[in-house]
Amino acid sequence: FFYFNTTRKPLDDVRVRKALSLALNREEITKRLLPAGEFPSYSLVPPGIPGYVEQKCAPEDADEARRLLAEAGYPEGRGFPRIDILYNTHESHQAVAELMRKQWQRELGISVRTRNEEWMSYLSSLQQMQYNIGRRGWIADYNDPNTFIDMFISDGEQNTTGWKNEKYDQLVKDASMELDPDKRFRMLEEAERIIMDELPILPIYTSVSKNMVKPHVRGFYNNVRDEHPIWAMSIDPDLKGPNEFMKGEK
Repeated sequence: FFYFNTTRKPLDDVRVRKALSLALNREEITKRLLPAGEFPSYSLVPPGIPGYVEQKCAPEDADEARRLLAEAGYPEGRGFPRIDILYNTHESHQAVAELMRKQWQRELGISVRTRNEEWMSYLSSLQQMQYNIGRRGWIADYNDPNTFIDMFISDGEQNTTGWKNEKYDQLVKDASMELDPDKRFRMLEEAERIIMDELPILPIYTSVSKNMVKPHVRGFYNNVRDEHPIWAMSIDPDLKGPNEFMKGEK
């Protein structure tokens, strides 16, 4: 996903942020640039957490994007300030940023630059909010939606978007004290709904695991952290042919 610096114009206007999201063709991004099978993302919380329903922003709609941009004062992109996309130096990050830039120019008529920085400089720029739109990514520290949602509380260390919402903060706080797991998930879903409606972030794609596992391996399970302890795995001799055992002994 990408951060919007909501303290800078025109990104302080939710209509502009929504227009930028609606004008993106995430299918084009994933199919053209990400060959491992990554899939388009429209939510902060990725799929795969049992019992939780991720809350999504609206899918691509270029006509609605142009309408919102005009409503915000930039018909056909006229008068739209020159902004840039910041990303940490990496070939795939560059490719994604460049395609986003081209899609926005094509659909909205706006001119956007891309800017790359080495890792430490890039992190510093995000922390100091010296950016307009900045690339970010997150992998679950634990198998729970809160590992994503609590990033964007008002005083959160990871929240360098400038975005604040008191109801969002309260929902996250209340969820941290709720003992009923179903009620807690509903609170977090409500919080995610707020952030997907106000869009201080721009979801792009969800990464996938890249593993090759033979059918006779037992104890290997997909999970959101992509962790696979060797001690939990075994070989099923009923599924492994004798020739394969001989290969393994060489």
